[in-house]
Amino acid sequence: MKKGIILILSVGVLFSKGSLSFSQKPKLEGTISLSGAWAIYSTTVAWAEVFQKKHPGVKIEVSAGGAGKGVADLLAGFVDIGMVSREPNPSELKRGIFPVYILHDAVFPIVSDKNPFLKERVRSKFNVSEIWH
Repeated sequence: MKKGIILILSVGVLFSKGSLSFSQKPKLEGTISLSGAWAIYSTTVAWAEVFQKKHPGVKIEVSAGGAGKGVADLLAGFVDIGMVSREPNPSELKRGIFPVYILHDAVFPIVSDKNPFLKERVRSKFNVSEIWH
């Protein structure tokens, strides 16, 4: 998570106007655009909201559509950052993609305890009463 915030801050500085000095806080302005993986979308939106509250002069546009879209949009120059939920392949790296690892995602199935098929599906591997209690 820390790497992701550093990445957003770094890109924000690229879009800032004015000179930076140690005596004043930089005023960040501009637009940062991101596109790509659904797995990263909600985390990125949350980071963008927090960042924009602290830096209202920065507009962050986040769109999702899959890891392939993030890479394609980035390589085509449509976005500043491509969100990818997989390892970049060698051909993407040769084209200049620079990966910044921000998080690991996981998928957890969630099943209602009122689901009529729960006992049938879980019975073979788990004791259902142990799962819910």
